[in-house]
Amino acid sequence: MLLTDSDFQLIALHIGRRIKAERKIKEISILELSLLSGVSDNHISLIENGKRIKVSLNIYLKLAAALEIDPLVLFEDLNKFSPFKDRNKRTYF
Repeated sequence: MLLTDSDFQLIALHIGRRIKAERKIKEISILELSLLSGVSDNHISLIENGKRIKVSLNIYLKLAAALEIDPLVLFEDLNKFSPFKDRNKRTYF
């Protein structure tokens, strides 16, 4: 099953909300996160609000590093969305 644009939008919004929540926990502004990550504040705002759908892994990794979180935190719970729903979980490590 392929990812539709609607799937991408829901997943992007979920990841964006996760980034925003982690930023709020750390009590840093979008501008501060921008300075720490090297990602523009406008880009971060678009990501957090689900307006930027196709974000590169590189950007997500920069944001995770700047937030000092495991990058997997950003991708937790994606199995709640199509087409990943109801798939068997595997542990690789």
